[in-house]
Amino acid sequence: MYIISPFTPLFFRPSTDKFGAGSKYTQTWAPSDRILVEVIAFSDDYGMAGIEGNVPTLYVNNLETGERVTQNWHTWAMNTDVTVYWSVISGLLPGIYSVTLGQESEPFCVSEEAVILEQTTLIQYSMADNRRRLDGVFLLNGMRNFFDFRVPGGFKDDNWVFGVDNEQFTTHLYDVLDIYSHEQVVKTFTMGGSIGCPVWFGELLNRVLTCSYVYFDGVRYSRHESEVPELTQELEDLRSYIITQKVQKVTNLDPNVEKVNALRLRRVGLRLDNDDFRETTTNHKLLNL
Repeated sequence: MYIISPFTPLFFRPSTDKFGAGSKYTQTWAPSDRILVEVIAFSDDYGMAGIEGNVPTLYVNNLETGERVTQNWHTWAMNTDVTVYWSVISGLLPGIYSVTLGQESEPFCVSEEAVILEQTTLIQYSMADNRRRLDGVFLLNGMRNFFDFRVPGGFKDDNWVFGVDNEQFTTHLYDVLDIYSHEQVVKTFTMGGSIGCPVWFGELLNRVLTCSYVYFDGVRYSRHESEVPELTQELEDLRSYIITQKVQKVTNLDPNVEKVNALRLRRVGLRLDNDDFRETTTNHKLLNL
């Protein structure tokens, strides 16, 4: 028996809604993004977890050329009952693709067009340990892995809300003084762009925000209180939505944790001699990926 981790940022038959027209948005990735596909296999009456036959082959399908490529699995036996299979899809040429893992995923697009990618946000997420969820494994062989999830949208300046957490007292001369005070800014992340996006993008965003570490384009945020994604339908009978989520920037960071996470985030967008690089040393030396 196996499950595809619901933290995998691809979608496999996510909706059974047969009414109205589906969203026109196609999930978009950059060639440098790393699409982590994770499968968790459990032991059953027919064999131990980890037997290769228990997990189907992972294929990447080029929907334009018809080419199908087999992806290799990495494996890690967590214990005698659970084995994790994972594969990272990256470096695809621009085009339209899907993956097959027992069933075929929704199609997705790989683009290197700056005008398209600048309208997206790369969300990267991971847990502090493997004890918090049974449907996702984030520390593989002792190394924290981040899932990538590129979405249409970003933060708008007109969706900032300012607040303060304070306590005051009034003196006998009626002056008001702060006992303590701390400001806060709540931002609204807007996902969907002008044509909206499928509802399951909101489902995954809600799940992502249960993680310990969530970064929007390299900046760490967390869910504001118990806020959940809100849907606005652009047109009646069109299953395409503008999705908004209130979040707060995490400012009081553990420098040791953030230093390790920065190495794992595989930051993109920095170009030198037409190669992707990331900062990996304290002296700011850039190492080729």
